Parts: sequence; structure tokens; C-alpha cells
Amino acid sequence: MRKRASIFGLVLTLGFSALGPGLASAQDTAPAATAATSPTLPDDPRLGSARAELEALVASLVAAGLPAELVVTKTREGLAKRIPVARILVAARKLGADLADVDALVRAGLGLRGTERVPPGLLAALTDARAAGAPSDELKTLLAKSAGKGAAAVATRAAIALADLAVRGYPTKGAGALLGSMARADASGRKLLRLTAALETLRSAEGMSAAQAFDSVRDALSNGADPDSAVKKITAGSTRGKSTAPGQNRLKLHGKPR
Repeated sequence: MRKRASIFGLVLTLGFSALGPGLASAQDTAPAATAATSPTLPDDPRLGSARAELEALVASLVAAGLPAELVVTKTREGLAKRIPVARILVAARKLGADLADVDALVRAGLGLRGTERVPPGLLAALTDARAAGAPSDELKTLLAKSAGKGAAAVATRAAIALADLAVRGYPTKGAGALLGSMARADASGRKLLRLTAALETLRSAEGMSAAQAFDSVRDALSNGADPDSAVKKITAGSTRGKSTAPGQNRLKLHGKPR
């Protein structure tokens, strides 16, 4: 299982409200000009000359309406882990570029106007998912499946689930369509919350690989099952398959059948 991406905890914090019945419409369409004030970098002398560039990066993200707190969080984590400042700076630059790229992708996918801000939870989750290996095509498909009333809230629920799967090492091919459709059909978000548990159950109980578990659950869900029902169906089928087939003992006792 892959190590969880460092910003996933913040993804859950930023996007938690999107797991409920809906996200406030004001959050869906808040103009960038109302974004929060610039978050503060840690007062750590180890930052040295890198502080000026990091502060400029944070300020530019705030001005663009992007969640600059992710860069501050990454900086704090890097310092706590005693990672060289040069590497922290490289990671911060990449995160800033990724946030801008995903922001453009979401705006195009959801048809947001220039003054509308992408919900931070959605932006953080999709950035995290892509960093963990989810291709941009899956992100685009997820957004397309989330289109309609309350699209930002629907997409955020699906994106958090995608990030969770990606950082756990599950395959993401086909996940965008599956999760987007699940989020659109289930406003409570309960099925999405149960998805990871269902996959982990199959891996532990049936000895499946991450890919086998995902493919099995995806097929069951596409036929209308919920995650818990999918697990029961798959494990029941597996149990039947392991049973002794008719004539199997006879074959062992008497050699080749006549």
C-alpha cells in the first residue's frame, strides 16, 4: 500500500462538509476576491533565503484564489521531518503549479466563471489524487459525471474518495466515472464513505490484490449494488467457487473419467 500523500488530512478537513447532503451555494460561487488572508509560514530560521520565495508563492496563490494553506502545511511538515530546505522549496513550487493546473481543469470541467472560486476541498482532493497517480483524464471524467445541480459539492465528494483510493494504491483507471456517478446518485455520501472499507474487506478476507478488489467492486457497483452488498455478493461467489465441484473426488479416486 502506498504511503498516504502528506496533504490528505487537510483534504479531509477542507472537504468534509461536501460529504454531507450538500455544500452551501455561496461556497460554490464565492469570488476569488473574498479569499482568506495570506496564511503565515513558520517562523523558522532554517528557511533562510528560501522564505522570500515561499512568501511570494503563498501571496500569488492567495491572489489567485487558490488554497495557499497547502503550501504552508507542506513547508511545516518538511521542517518537522528535517527535510532540506532546498527540497521543501522544490516541493512547494510543484504544489503551487499543480494547484494552478487543477484549478484550470476544474473551471473548464464545471464551467465556472472567472470570478468564481473553486471550493478548496475539491481543489486539494484532485491535486492530491493526481499527485498519487490519478491521470488528468480520470479527473476530467469525474468532473463530467458530477455536472448538474450542485456540481461542485458532488465533485468534491467524488474527488475526496478518488484521493483516498489513489493514496492507498488502488488503480484509478475507470474510477473517475464510477465515483462521479456514485456521488451524483448518493447525496448523503454514505456509499462513497463505505467504498474503501469494502475494498479493504475484500483484500483481507479474500486475499485479493488492490486491482482485483477494485475491479470486482466496480463491476458490482455498476450493476446497482451498494458497497456492502457488493462485498457480500463477491465473497458468496468466492465461497461457492472454492467448494468441491461435483465429481472432483471421483476424478481423484478413479483417475481420468471414462
